[in-house]
Amino acid sequence: SAIEEEREKLSLPDVDPISFEQGSVIIRQGDRADAFYMLLEGEVSIRKRCPAGADDSVARLGPGSSFGEIGLLKNVPRTASIIAESAVRVLRLDRDSFEKLVADTDMLGEELSLVLQRRYMTAVLSKALPRADLQTLTRQLPDARLCYYEPGQDIVRQGDEAQEFFIVATGKVDVLRSSSTGEPVKIAELLPGDFFGEAGILLGKPRNATVRATQACAALVLNRECFLKILDESGASREDVALTVCRR
Repeated sequence: SAIEEEREKLSLPDVDPISFEQGSVIIRQGDRADAFYMLLEGEVSIRKRCPAGADDSVARLGPGSSFGEIGLLKNVPRTASIIAESAVRVLRLDRDSFEKLVADTDMLGEELSLVLQRRYMTAVLSKALPRADLQTLTRQLPDARLCYYEPGQDIVRQGDEAQEFFIVATGKVDVLRSSSTGEPVKIAELLPGDFFGEAGILLGKPRNATVRATQACAALVLNRECFLKILDESGASREDVALTVCRR
């Protein structure tokens, strides 16, 4: 689409996740606006100081939400505080980069958040498949998505049809396999940059294990067709993935 083509022309700095502990003040009301944020993981509250001096909670935001643009666009101090209600991870775009994007494009708010997320997704994909060239990876990004999972949530289940490939972006997941008694046994733990779901797609078999989030996490998800296209265009990546399948 025209929007996707425009995004590809943009030059952005590298965007790495920044972590905040529960209770941290990410933005403080009255401070100078210096950055735009996109929430990757966790939950934040928006609080405005009342005349009496107490903080009034206005709203809560979850993964995929963005904040911080009002002060930048209007060139005014922060109009509210943003507080981490849990451990959170965010992507941060500094004032200069934000202003350049606004000046060069007509994208605001949600569109800028999508641009930032797209850059982050490229970095996640490149980390998992380092020998694939950037053009090969970015061609598949429009069909990829960033998904969020709660602690204890099953991302894939043993025996299900294998239709998607996953890369852990944030958090941790356990790989579980049913024992002879039917009880799940942990066989591996996967961290950011690790991938799973490749074996079922390549071998044409159902999922051979359950993958469960052990903490709030995000994963980059590619459908079967996207994953196979990358391997078709990158022999080195196909070799890397095949070696991973053999090791497992």
